[in-house]
Amino acid sequence: MKEIEILEGNKLIAEFMGGVLKPPRKEHPNNPYNKPTWWGVGLRKDAGNFDLYYHSSWDWLIPVVEKIEKECFHEVVIFGTYCNINQGDTHDMGYIGGNTKIEAVYKAVIEFIKWYNQNKPHD
Repeated sequence: MKEIEILEGNKLIAEFMGGVLKPPRKEHPNNPYNKPTWWGVGLRKDAGNFDLYYHSSWDWLIPVVEKIEKECFHEVVIFGTYCNINQGDTHDMGYIGGNTKIEAVYKAVIEFIKWYNQNKPHD
């Protein structure tokens, strides 16, 4: 995957998890490089700067899978280096493949979030 695809995918997932990208605050001692900072409920505690690791860390990606299953009522099925996220007859996106298991799950999660953002119930 290209770096820009990873950045955009991680941003999409962070927003799905409740994160908000806030502008840099130069005076903050924990942000010495003047980078934007992710804040929000559902983000990991180590998401203190622009670096997000959904694409490379199961510790980051599994909470997203759990949210999809528990809050969106979709089943996440992993088979080798393929992943499918479905809700029976209502929504089945088919298996998405990757070079590795984590890449397949990451790609499937991104496709699900795009679909979910277009189809989620409005309050």
